[in-house]
Amino acid sequence: MTKFNGFFKSNFDFFIERDIYGIYFVNNKLKSFTKLLYKKYPNLRKVIPYWKMGRISMEGVSTFMSKTKKENYSVPHFFMNLGLNNFYIHVCFEAKSISKKFVKVLKNNFKRRAEFIDLLKNAEGFMIEIDKVDFMIIGSKKNLYTTLANIWLNKEWSIDDIVEFIYTQMDKINNLPRGKFKTKKACFYLRKYIPINDPILARSDLVDEVYEIIQKLLPMYNFLLGIA
Repeated sequence: MTKFNGFFKSNFDFFIERDIYGIYFVNNKLKSFTKLLYKKYPNLRKVIPYWKMGRISMEGVSTFMSKTKKENYSVPHFFMNLGLNNFYIHVCFEAKSISKKFVKVLKNNFKRRAEFIDLLKNAEGFMIEIDKVDFMIIGSKKNLYTTLANIWLNKEWSIDDIVEFIYTQMDKINNLPRGKFKTKKACFYLRKYIPINDPILARSDLVDEVYEIIQKLLPMYNFLLGIA
């Protein structure tokens, strides 16, 4: 196992060069990083006790973290990814059943909508992504992922308008005709990026930075768990 000592520019270059052996090396570093994260902060095992590595690809390597052993596509989960030009971590859901409940809550439950708005107000510097997924089966190359919107949370945006945009657009996606696909669904992500030129990536105390990001994402994670 590769001992974690930071992610360096050369690690990101493996994806540009499409160096599969180098990418496997980076995957092992991310695995070591995840183990270090749970070792240094054992309290994480109380809130997101289960983790596993994602599939290795030419675009990135990843770790899934969640509260249950259920497959990540069926429950809200955390996701860490290292790829071409950044490292990021987000909370999300990808199941259509959760997506429909999420839209219903934001449209009709004023108390929960206000709670969601407050969560976004406390997430300045994070990014919301809404994806449309034309879904066939798990892992199928026929599945199509389309990013509908990337919204950076900052003081220039009206959070109320953002929330209305989110549930309106997601509702449209969830109700599109299936066509040749098994289903069409809208997925929600709240994400924090660490760009490739941030010196924290090349230091072992990246683990502390990521832990702090997880703490900031936990309220949204708990909100999504309450819906699921």
